[in-house]
Amino acid sequence: MAYPLSSVVSAALRTLVSHYNNLRLDALYFGQAAADAKALGSGLARYADGVVLTYLATNRLRVAYDALRPPTLMIDGALCQSAADVDLAASSFSGAAATWYVFANRVAGSTTFTLTVNTSSTEAALQRRIGSVYWDGTNLTQSTITTIVGVA
Repeated sequence: MAYPLSSVVSAALRTLVSHYNNLRLDALYFGQAAADAKALGSGLARYADGVVLTYLATNRLRVAYDALRPPTLMIDGALCQSAADVDLAASSFSGAAATWYVFANRVAGSTTFTLTVNTSSTEAALQRRIGSVYWDGTNLTQSTITTIVGVA
């Protein structure tokens, strides 16, 4: 199949059903038949790039900003991208030794994200698990910082 299937429509022309369907195939399947390709949305549902967790002094974590490869990820169907370093809030870890999971949280009304941690690996609404780290009860064990998306 040639891509794109759709063509330019002038204001004087009526849009035919076939043209609308070709636009839809172009947008969802890059011009392929639905039976031959996954929909773009399902392919991008867990998209991430440039998201790398690093240690920030005093038991904190950071997703560092890089202008050439800004941290970008899909969270609950919305594409989010940071325009600066994204730091985990101070005093986010406490209690007994455990593995903590790091989440990127979509900020409603914004295109960016924040970071939170939890001992549960389950994602909540507007949240995406991006890594983990071991807390020994006093400090983070830097060698256990793991990013599960967007590894550089």
